[in-house]
Amino acid sequence: MKKTCIVVGSGVSGTTAALLLAQYGYEVTLIEKTRKSAPLMRGYHFDGLHIDTGVHYVGGLGPKGSLTRLLTHLGLASQIKGRQLDRHCFDLVERPNSQDGAPFAFASDYAELEEKLCERFPAEREGVAAYLAAVRAVFSGVPHLNPNGVRPEEQSPFGPWGDESLEGFFQRHQIGPELGELLAVHANLYGTTPDQAPFGVHAAVVGGLYESAWGIEGGGLAVADALANALATSGVELLCGRAVEEVLLTSDGCARGVRLSDGEVIGSDTVIFSGHPKEMMRLTPDGPFRPVYRKRLAGLEESESAVMLAVSCEAPAPTLRGGNIYLLPEKREREAGFDPEHGTIYLTPAYKKDDPKTIGGFLLLRKARPENFEKWAASCRGDRPKEYADFKKSIGEGLIRRLEKSYPCMVASIRRVQVATPLTFRDYTGSATGGVYGVKHRLGQYNPMPPTRVRGLLLTGQATALPGLVRAIVSAYLTVGHLVGAATLLDELRKID
Repeated sequence: MKKTCIVVGSGVSGTTAALLLAQYGYEVTLIEKTRKSAPLMRGYHFDGLHIDTGVHYVGGLGPKGSLTRLLTHLGLASQIKGRQLDRHCFDLVERPNSQDGAPFAFASDYAELEEKLCERFPAEREGVAAYLAAVRAVFSGVPHLNPNGVRPEEQSPFGPWGDESLEGFFQRHQIGPELGELLAVHANLYGTTPDQAPFGVHAAVVGGLYESAWGIEGGGLAVADALANALATSGVELLCGRAVEEVLLTSDGCARGVRLSDGEVIGSDTVIFSGHPKEMMRLTPDGPFRPVYRKRLAGLEESESAVMLAVSCEAPAPTLRGGNIYLLPEKREREAGFDPEHGTIYLTPAYKKDDPKTIGGFLLLRKARPENFEKWAASCRGDRPKEYADFKKSIGEGLIRRLEKSYPCMVASIRRVQVATPLTFRDYTGSATGGVYGVKHRLGQYNPMPPTRVRGLLLTGQATALPGLVRAIVSAYLTVGHLVGAATLLDELRKID
C-alpha cells in the first residue's frame, strides 16, 4: 500500500515538506486555507512597486552554496535566480552625526570582515577573532546547510553556543558596547534582542551572509511561483481555499486524517502541520497531549513586531543597489514608547513590479512593541479609528524626518509612503502580536521538535527551526527526516556538488 501524507499549510516549510515526500514516493495532499499557496511570500503592489514581504536577502545562493544545494535537491535551482549583493558592503551601518567614525560596511568574506572590524576596533582584536570563529563553527554544523559538517553526537546543531546569549558571548569575550551594537545589528533578521537570543541562533542566521549575501530576482513572489510550479509537476494534490477544522485521531491516539471546514474528511496516518504550534493544539483533541506540553506551546512568545514604511521615490540611495542600510539612533538610550528618533532603522530596496531589476523605492522597518498600539487592538483592518490613522501618519513622518538627516536627496524624491504597524502584521500574518518572524527563539523558551506525542502527527515551520527562507526550508528537511530517515536526506545532499 502506498504511503500517504497530509500537509497542512502551504508556506515554504509546508510546500518543501510536500515536495520532498513526493520525491520519496508518498501520495501527498497539501491543504491551504487561502486562495494561493505560500501567501505570505507573495507580497503586494504599491505605487508601481512590488513590496516584498517574503525575502529581502539570503546567504549561500552562489555556486556550491548551502542554499543552492537545497534548491538543487528540490528541483528549484533553475527557477530561482540570485542577485549577488556587494561583497564588500552587503550591509552599511551608520549613525547620523556619529563621533564613532565613518559608516561600517559588512563584507561577505570572513577574512575581509575580520580585517575591517579590527581596523575599526584595534583594541578588540581577540574579541573579533573569537566572534567570527564561533560564528563559522556554528554555521558549519547546521544540518542540511552543511551536510558534511553535521555533528550527529550533539543534541543541538549550535554546539556549545546554544545556551549562551549573544550579549553573554560579548561579555565573556570582553566585546565593548560599540562593537557589540554593531555585531548585533542583524538581530533585526530574527526578531529577538541580544540579551535573549542564543548565540547559536544569531550565528546560524548571519553565518551564511558572512560567506555570501544574495538577493533573489522577483523576491518572495519568485520563490512562491517556483514552489507552485514544482507542486504542479510533482504529483502533490494542492487544495487551496480549504481550511482544516480538526486533526482526526484514532481511538488509541494516532493520526488518521483531517476534517475540513466544509465537513469533508481526508484520511491519512501521517499529518504534518506547518502553521503555528498553538493552532495545531486548537485543531487537536486534548487527550493525547500532556498538560505540560500544552502549557509550553501556549506560552510560546512571538518575535518582535515592527513598523514598516513602503516608499516609492525617484532617487534611491546608491548603496541600495548593492545592499541594505542600517541607521542606528543618534542616542543609545532605550525608549518607553514609540519614538521615531530612537531604535534602529533598516532599509532595503523595493523593485518596480514590471521590472524586478530596477529599484523604484525602498522599505523601511523599525522594531515596535505591540503594546504601543494596544488601545486600537480591537479595531479591524479597513475600520480603524481616526486617532489610529493620525498616530500612524505621525510615525511615518517622524521616520522620514529622521531618514532625511542621512539621505536628503532620497527623501526629496519621495512620491508616496504607506505605513504598516504591528496591527497590520497581526491581521496579515495571523500572529496575535504581529510578530514579524513568528515564534521567538530565545534562551529559556521551549521550542518544539517535529515529532509530537501523537503518532503520525508532526510539526514543521520556523518554530521548529529558525526564521527566514533558508531556515524554513531546513525545518522541512528536519521534519521529513523523521519519516524517510535523516541520514537518507543528508546522504542525498552530500552527493550534490
